[in-house]
Amino acid sequence: MRSLPLTFSGAGEPHPVALPRAEELTLVVHSGRMHADDVFAAAIVRLAARGEGKTVRVDRSRNPSVWEAADIVADVGGAYDPMRHRFDHHQPEGAGNRPNGVPYAAVGLVWKHYGMHLCDGNTTLWAFIDERIVAPIDAADNGVELCEPLHPPLRPLSVHTYLWSLNPSWNAEEGREDEAFLEAVVWAEDFLRHSLQKGAAYLEGLTFAYHELQHAREGIAVLQQPYPFEDLTPLFPEVKVVVHKRRDGMWQVVTMPEDPTASVTPPIFPAAWGGLTGEELAAVSGVADAVFCHRGRWMCVARSQEGALTLARKALAAKAGGGDPSQEETQDR
Repeated sequence: MRSLPLTFSGAGEPHPVALPRAEELTLVVHSGRMHADDVFAAAIVRLAARGEGKTVRVDRSRNPSVWEAADIVADVGGAYDPMRHRFDHHQPEGAGNRPNGVPYAAVGLVWKHYGMHLCDGNTTLWAFIDERIVAPIDAADNGVELCEPLHPPLRPLSVHTYLWSLNPSWNAEEGREDEAFLEAVVWAEDFLRHSLQKGAAYLEGLTFAYHELQHAREGIAVLQQPYPFEDLTPLFPEVKVVVHKRRDGMWQVVTMPEDPTASVTPPIFPAAWGGLTGEELAAVSGVADAVFCHRGRWMCVARSQEGALTLARKALAAKAGGGDPSQEETQDR
């Protein structure tokens, strides 16, 4: 099977370096309030070292003599020198930017040079994790906004919110910062481990979806498994609807998103179907085994593949006939 013709434009480039030779490594990050940057940098170092049978002791200090004695220093120290395992970005010249202009923070530098240790040589997986997890942390740490709040003062719930909850309060007992930091690092390790596993499966699914999408007919593609496909939107502009088998054995019909990064999907099913289930949906749609139509009208479910295909054809026919539901207000997924 051919490789996936997909790049992750938000990612940088990996430049692997070997971990220090010692079996017991010392990593130093800054003391005080923790951030996602230093937490995830420490998690990456610990996972990479563990994969080579090494152990890592994490110290938190702003003392230059402590930095000097460490095997690895991240997010403190005023130097970026991967051959010396120094990964700071606070120096006046910074530590460089990704091709898209997002500046590197410590986690991005650590991932740039140690991340491939966790990806088994898979540069696509490395880029996927860099774009989806590491680069957003770098952006936040450098004060770069990635999205504009539409309903201020509301903000997206994020990893930074979780770490805010772990940072000790103003009235916490002294010394709690280091304990909270290690708790956060253990959580970040689990997050990265699951993300690497999920990312590898996601990319494999995209590859299968890519080959099945090539057989689309009349704007409808059929996937025999619930493969991820949204990132392939730019490669298949002719596909308007995707029909895929669900894990529960039913068949789902979804609108092919116009923008894989958007949080809204334009409706394609008739307004009269929205929010209906069971017999009501079967009666109005004319599809006997129709099960459910999302109130946002971007997704329908049927018990059989043929039923799902019929729903898809009816929706596209209604749109072509002038009853275009996509002209109405789009709905959140």
